[in-house]
Amino acid sequence: MNKQFLLKLNLQHFADEGTTETNNTEPKFKAPATQSELDSYVNKAVQTALKNQQAKHDANINSRVEEEIKKREDYSKLSESQKRDKDFEDQKAEFEKQVAEFRHSQLIVEVQKDLVSKGLPTELAETFALHGTAEDALKAVNTLEKVFNEAVNKAVKESARQTTPNVGATGAEKPLNLGARLAQGVSYKKPF
Repeated sequence: MNKQFLLKLNLQHFADEGTTETNNTEPKFKAPATQSELDSYVNKAVQTALKNQQAKHDANINSRVEEEIKKREDYSKLSESQKRDKDFEDQKAEFEKQVAEFRHSQLIVEVQKDLVSKGLPTELAETFALHGTAEDALKAVNTLEKVFNEAVNKAVKESARQTTPNVGATGAEKPLNLGARLAQGVSYKKPF
Protein backbone atom coordinates (compact mmCIF):
# COMPACT_ATOMS: atom_id res chain seq x y z
CA MET A 1 0.00 0.00 0.00
CA ASN A 2 1.26 3.42 -0.83
CA LYS A 3 1.94 5.40 2.35
CA GLN A 4 1.26 8.78 0.80
CA PHE A 5 -2.48 8.06 0.75
CA LEU A 6 -2.71 7.28 4.47
CA LEU A 7 -4.25 10.03 6.55
CA LYS A 8 -3.28 10.95 10.06
CA LEU A 9 -6.41 11.03 12.21
CA ASN A 10 -6.97 12.52 15.61
CA LEU A 11 -8.91 9.74 17.33
CA GLN A 12 -9.88 12.08 20.16
CA HIS A 13 -12.07 13.84 17.64
CA PHE A 14 -14.33 10.77 17.68
CA ALA A 15 -14.43 10.49 21.48
CA ASP A 16 -17.43 11.48 23.61
CA GLU A 17 -18.29 15.16 23.64
CA GLY A 18 -17.67 15.79 27.35
CA THR A 19 -14.10 14.52 27.47
CA THR A 20 -11.17 16.83 26.99
CA GLU A 21 -8.38 14.42 27.88
CA THR A 22 -5.18 14.56 25.96
CA ASN A 23 -2.38 12.09 25.76
CA ASN A 24 -0.25 14.17 28.14
CA THR A 25 -2.43 13.64 31.25
CA GLU A 26 -1.14 11.47 34.06
CA PRO A 27 -3.23 8.67 35.53
CA LYS A 28 -5.17 9.52 38.68
CA PHE A 29 -3.81 6.57 40.62
CA LYS A 30 -0.11 6.16 41.23
CA ALA A 31 1.30 2.90 42.45
CA PRO A 32 2.67 3.19 45.97
CA ALA A 33 6.42 3.42 46.20
CA THR A 34 6.74 2.12 49.76
CA GLN A 35 4.98 -0.35 52.00
CA SER A 36 3.68 2.45 54.21
CA GLU A 37 1.98 4.13 51.23
CA LEU A 38 0.42 0.81 50.28
CA ASP A 39 -0.77 0.34 53.85
CA SER A 40 -2.31 3.81 53.87
CA TYR A 41 -4.18 3.09 50.58
CA VAL A 42 -5.46 -0.19 51.97
CA ASN A 43 -6.44 1.45 55.25
CA LYS A 44 -8.37 4.18 53.39
CA ALA A 45 -10.20 1.57 51.34
CA VAL A 46 -11.08 -0.47 54.42
CA GLN A 47 -12.29 2.60 56.32
CA THR A 48 -14.45 3.68 53.38
CA ALA A 49 -15.96 0.21 53.10
CA LEU A 50 -16.65 0.13 56.85
CA LYS A 51 -18.33 3.54 56.73
CA ASN A 52 -20.52 2.47 53.82
CA GLN A 53 -21.47 -0.77 55.54
CA GLN A 54 -22.26 1.05 58.79
CA ALA A 55 -24.44 3.55 56.92
CA LYS A 56 -26.38 0.71 55.26
CA HIS A 57 -26.75 -1.05 58.60
CA ASP A 58 -28.00 2.13 60.31
CA ALA A 59 -30.47 2.79 57.49
CA ASN A 60 -31.76 -0.78 57.76
CA ILE A 61 -32.22 -0.50 61.52
CA ASN A 62 -33.93 2.87 61.19
CA SER A 63 -36.37 1.54 58.59
CA ARG A 64 -37.21 -1.46 60.80
CA VAL A 65 -37.75 0.79 63.80
CA GLU A 66 -40.00 3.09 61.77
CA GLU A 67 -42.02 0.12 60.50
CA GLU A 68 -42.45 -1.19 64.03
CA ILE A 69 -43.50 2.25 65.34
CA LYS A 70 -46.01 2.61 62.51
CA LYS A 71 -47.35 -0.88 63.17
CA ARG A 72 -47.78 -0.12 66.88
CA GLU A 73 -49.46 3.21 66.16
CA ASP A 74 -51.88 1.51 63.78
CA TYR A 75 -52.47 -1.21 66.37
CA SER A 76 -53.20 1.33 69.11
CA LYS A 77 -55.87 2.96 66.93
CA LEU A 78 -57.81 -0.30 66.65
CA SER A 79 -60.76 -1.21 68.86
CA GLU A 80 -60.67 -4.26 71.15
CA SER A 81 -62.44 -6.53 68.69
CA GLN A 82 -60.17 -5.37 65.86
CA LYS A 83 -57.11 -5.95 68.08
CA ARG A 84 -58.27 -9.52 68.77
CA ASP A 85 -58.84 -10.09 65.05
CA LYS A 86 -55.43 -8.63 64.24
CA ASP A 87 -53.74 -10.79 66.89
CA PHE A 88 -55.55 -13.85 65.57
CA GLU A 89 -54.45 -13.09 62.00
CA ASP A 90 -50.85 -12.56 63.14
CA GLN A 91 -50.85 -15.83 65.08
CA LYS A 92 -52.43 -17.63 62.15
CA ALA A 93 -49.78 -16.28 59.77
CA GLU A 94 -47.00 -17.31 62.17
CA PHE A 95 -48.51 -20.79 62.54
CA GLU A 96 -48.79 -21.22 58.77
CA LYS A 97 -45.17 -20.15 58.41
CA GLN A 98 -44.08 -22.75 60.98
CA VAL A 99 -46.15 -25.45 59.27
CA ALA A 100 -44.58 -24.60 55.92
CA GLU A 101 -41.09 -24.81 57.45
CA PHE A 102 -41.95 -28.16 59.05
CA ARG A 103 -43.27 -29.57 55.75
CA HIS A 104 -40.16 -28.33 53.98
CA SER A 105 -37.92 -30.07 56.52
CA GLN A 106 -39.98 -33.27 56.13
CA LEU A 107 -39.57 -33.03 52.38
CA ILE A 108 -35.82 -32.65 52.79
CA VAL A 109 -35.69 -35.79 54.96
CA GLU A 110 -37.79 -37.72 52.43
CA VAL A 111 -35.57 -36.63 49.55
CA GLN A 112 -32.44 -37.51 51.55
CA LYS A 113 -33.79 -41.03 52.14
CA ASP A 114 -34.46 -41.41 48.42
CA LEU A 115 -30.99 -40.11 47.54
CA VAL A 116 -29.34 -42.53 50.00
CA SER A 117 -31.32 -45.46 48.60
CA LYS A 118 -30.13 -44.57 45.10
CA GLY A 119 -26.51 -44.01 46.10
CA LEU A 120 -26.50 -40.30 45.28
CA PRO A 121 -25.00 -37.51 47.42
CA THR A 122 -27.39 -36.24 50.12
CA GLU A 123 -26.05 -32.68 49.85
CA LEU A 124 -28.45 -32.19 46.96
CA ALA A 125 -31.56 -32.79 49.10
CA GLU A 126 -32.05 -29.10 49.90
CA THR A 127 -31.91 -28.24 46.21
CA PHE A 128 -34.45 -30.89 45.26
CA ALA A 129 -36.74 -29.82 48.11
CA LEU A 130 -37.06 -26.41 46.45
CA HIS A 131 -39.35 -28.06 43.88
CA GLY A 132 -42.15 -27.69 46.44
CA THR A 133 -43.91 -31.03 46.46
CA ALA A 134 -42.61 -34.51 47.16
CA GLU A 135 -43.67 -35.75 43.74
CA ASP A 136 -41.81 -33.00 41.89
CA ALA A 137 -38.72 -33.45 44.05
CA LEU A 138 -38.68 -37.22 43.55
CA LYS A 139 -39.13 -36.77 39.78
CA ALA A 140 -36.08 -34.51 39.79
CA VAL A 141 -34.13 -37.10 41.82
CA ASN A 142 -35.09 -39.83 39.34
CA THR A 143 -34.00 -37.61 36.45
CA LEU A 144 -30.68 -36.93 38.14
CA GLU A 145 -30.18 -40.63 38.83
CA LYS A 146 -30.86 -41.49 35.19
CA VAL A 147 -28.51 -38.83 33.84
CA PHE A 148 -25.84 -39.66 36.44
CA ASN A 149 -25.96 -43.39 35.65
CA GLU A 150 -25.80 -42.72 31.90
CA ALA A 151 -22.77 -40.50 32.39
CA VAL A 152 -21.04 -43.09 34.58
CA ASN A 153 -21.78 -45.88 32.11
CA LYS A 154 -20.47 -43.80 29.24
CA ALA A 155 -17.28 -42.98 31.16
CA VAL A 156 -16.79 -46.66 32.06
CA LYS A 157 -17.25 -47.69 28.44
CA GLU A 158 -14.76 -45.04 27.31
CA SER A 159 -12.16 -46.13 29.84
CA ALA A 160 -12.67 -49.84 29.13
CA ARG A 161 -12.48 -49.44 25.38
CA GLN A 162 -9.26 -50.78 23.91
CA THR A 163 -7.78 -50.00 20.57
CA THR A 164 -6.60 -52.83 18.37
CA PRO A 165 -2.82 -52.96 18.34
CA ASN A 166 -0.95 -52.56 15.10
CA VAL A 167 1.25 -55.30 13.71
CA GLY A 168 4.57 -55.06 15.46
CA ALA A 169 3.32 -52.55 17.96
CA THR A 170 3.41 -55.04 20.80
CA GLY A 171 6.71 -56.59 19.82
CA ALA A 172 5.10 -59.90 18.90
CA GLU A 173 4.77 -60.32 15.20
CA LYS A 174 1.96 -62.15 13.53
CA PRO A 175 3.10 -65.57 12.36
CA LEU A 176 3.52 -65.71 8.64
CA ASN A 177 1.86 -68.40 6.61
CA LEU A 178 3.97 -70.97 4.82
CA GLY A 179 3.93 -69.17 1.46
CA ALA A 180 5.09 -65.89 3.03
CA ARG A 181 7.91 -67.65 4.90
CA LEU A 182 9.12 -69.34 1.76
CA ALA A 183 8.99 -66.04 -0.10
CA GLN A 184 11.14 -64.40 2.55
CA GLY A 185 13.40 -67.38 2.85
CA VAL A 186 13.07 -67.42 6.61
CA SER A 187 12.76 -70.48 8.71
CA TYR A 188 10.00 -70.01 11.21
CA LYS A 189 10.04 -71.76 14.54
CA LYS A 190 6.85 -72.39 16.40
CA PRO A 191 6.95 -70.87 19.88
CA PHE A 192 5.72 -74.08 21.52
